[in-house]
Amino acid sequence: MSTHTRTTSAPASSPWALYDGLTALVPRGITVTTCVVSRWALVETDADGAGLSSVPADGRDDPHGPQDVVGQDLADVAALVRSWDRRLAAIGLAAINAWCNTQERLEAHAGDVIDWDASAFERADQLVEGRRVAVVGRFRHLDQLASRCDLTVLERQPQGDDLPDAAAEFVLPEVDHAFLTSMTLATKTLPRLLELSRDARTTLVGPSTPLAPEVFAGRVDEISGSLVYDAPWCRRALMQGQGMASMRGALTLFNLRVRA
Repeated sequence: MSTHTRTTSAPASSPWALYDGLTALVPRGITVTTCVVSRWALVETDADGAGLSSVPADGRDDPHGPQDVVGQDLADVAALVRSWDRRLAAIGLAAINAWCNTQERLEAHAGDVIDWDASAFERADQLVEGRRVAVVGRFRHLDQLASRCDLTVLERQPQGDDLPDAAAEFVLPEVDHAFLTSMTLATKTLPRLLELSRDARTTLVGPSTPLAPEVFAGRVDEISGSLVYDAPWCRRALMQGQGMASMRGALTLFNLRVRA
């Protein structure tokens, strides 16, 4: 069993508490100017904000949900993160990131920046040496990570030695470090994953991660995500049906310590 301890927030009355905290950050009076959805959702605003979120491959599609969010208030679009429609939930998370994931907010938390422009896995080698580690989601750089630790990958569509995501109930309580894909915010599985990994050192990772340490305090130890600094680049890539590999040059990565 992990010996890691974290000062946890008081038990929430509902798993929605995490989502309420994120949407409360988004002010009114900002308008969505662009929304592009493929495998990723991109939301841009008239305040020069831009945010990304991965669109879950599996899930419900609601034909009665809003089909066009352009021109709507960003706060209303952010509230879609609560939707059970996979596309709308991703748009909502991208809207949250359009407000949260900015250079200004990153500079405001500069004292907690661990590393710039490197993924959580690229910098984790020494941190996980000889430890039991779980990664929820399939990421790049995991082969190098696996060479240094006892690694279990949990994936909704498992490949090779991956375990199905349902194994999280058994695996996460026993690990020392858990890396959780931020796409689980859109799928609504993150609150349970955080509960299961409460005794582990926990990193929320991926381009969908909101830069919102004030919300994640007491829930995770680190957040690892990205800022969109070239929205037109991302927009063109998504409109051409391309994925994250084609957008990496338009993003700045961050790794941030979350204060308890």
